[in-house]
Amino acid sequence: MCADESKDNPALRRLYQADQTDRQGFPKAEQQRGLLIERDRRRIQAVHDAIAGGELNTAADFYHAAMILQHSRVLEDIVQAGKLAGRAMALAEKGSSLYCQARWLTAAADDRSRMYQGQPQRYGTQFVHNEETGRWELYRLDQQAVSDADRREHGIDLEQIQKTLEELNAASQ
Repeated sequence: MCADESKDNPALRRLYQADQTDRQGFPKAEQQRGLLIERDRRRIQAVHDAIAGGELNTAADFYHAAMILQHSRVLEDIVQAGKLAGRAMALAEKGSSLYCQARWLTAAADDRSRMYQGQPQRYGTQFVHNEETGRWELYRLDQQAVSDADRREHGIDLEQIQKTLEELNAASQ
């Protein structure tokens, strides 16, 4: 059974698409950080308004809202992103693309919230820019916190992450 996209909130879909478009070409998008932060702030406020207005109804709505909140710089938003991604998983057809994306996002929100609290991440989804070397690095990772099998279930492969890191650094030179 396929999801009925006609029931998805079109405003949230547009916000999500704008969020993703702003991040194309990362890490070059990071060079326009001030503009990105302002656009994120407006999208995050719109998501808060949609939540308050009861406008999230479908798995896609919850996923779109979660992804936008994941890009917040406020810990409470990131924690809420993890909860919204969990709700998206619960509503999505198990094994569907949306289910898998939401599952990855639950891990990313967990990692980002830990990073914001100065704790090591558990899955390995968060990168930081080392100002001294000018290179991207994987934020501190507690490799024993979850198993590699659990990481794979969340769509995370540490070998692939290393390749992504190498690509980030090559693109930023």
